[in-house]
Amino acid sequence: MKKPVKTVMFFKKVSRNYKKFGRLINRFYNILKSPFARTLINFLFTVVFAFEMQLSDFHTFKLNQLEFYQDKVHILVTFVFIVVYNWLVLLIDSYQKYQVQSTKCIREIVNRETVINQTIGRKLYDITSSISVKSSSIPTKSDFSNLSYQDIAALVCHNIYDAIKISTDKETHQVSLMQKFKEKRSGLEYIKMISYGNANQISPSVFDRHFYLGRDQSYFQVRIFNNNQNNIFILTNTAEIKKECVYGKNSNEKMTQYIAIPVFCENQGIISLLQIEMADDVQIGRTMDEIRDFVKPFMAYIHILTVNYYQDELFKVIVKKFDILKKSKERKVFSEGMRKYEQNYGETNTSIAPKD
Repeated sequence: MKKPVKTVMFFKKVSRNYKKFGRLINRFYNILKSPFARTLINFLFTVVFAFEMQLSDFHTFKLNQLEFYQDKVHILVTFVFIVVYNWLVLLIDSYQKYQVQSTKCIREIVNRETVINQTIGRKLYDITSSISVKSSSIPTKSDFSNLSYQDIAALVCHNIYDAIKISTDKETHQVSLMQKFKEKRSGLEYIKMISYGNANQISPSVFDRHFYLGRDQSYFQVRIFNNNQNNIFILTNTAEIKKECVYGKNSNEKMTQYIAIPVFCENQGIISLLQIEMADDVQIGRTMDEIRDFVKPFMAYIHILTVNYYQDELFKVIVKKFDILKKSKERKVFSEGMRKYEQNYGETNTSIAPKD
């Protein structure tokens, strides 16, 4: 984000704190962004400056004489007004350009969120239709394989990557998702990257690598999961990143900003961590507030991930229930078959057994 935009953000903050002053700033802003008002102001400045030049005496005194400047103070004042006016115009143009980029980013997010919802809806329809084909049949695990939390995470990572690319016109950033798991035998909890979105779509070096919550405390992501708080974590510059050591000493050299947004469930805490990593001096904000404003539209994707995680867990429970039902049905069929076999076996023996 450029420095003029930062100045405009400061004025917006002041206008929110002081409402009367804020209304004055807003009216002034609306006037200066109008092409008609700008044309009129430039015309007036030209006329006033030309009139002042005619009134001033440039021949009687020389530059090194104090009297030379006595009738020219108004020219200096007009010149200062022209400079301030053009500075304000540059500020407004820069802020409007920033707004266009932000709107473009948000529009892209909304469009892609719609695509994700359509994809999920289509998969859910396939699942329900395959289950309800025959009322007598019991669904199997394959009937639920169309829907995967990792697939949704991949869509989210790619979509956020594209939205940032559209907004910054750069492609040196990466978006990824870390998820928490537990080993069945040892019970140890660990996190690993399950999805990512970047320019070349080459797997990052840490993809599918295990970071154990109990022993890998030097990694920033592990500490986030251990703290288990539903906050957005932001490292605004390279100095903070080197201090916190995001992935270790050898993997954060080019990173300039790091943003981590937890996917939080009330009964489980942090289940996943959406990461945005900026590199090569590309930034999405200079301060915490600017970065938070930029990533605010991405919270819709966090909601999608949360809903689909619950949905994925629900389907796992349903699959287990159906497995139990299927096994009990198989046992019932087996026991009924055995009873028929035993009856036939008994009848056969009775017919050939000698009578007393």
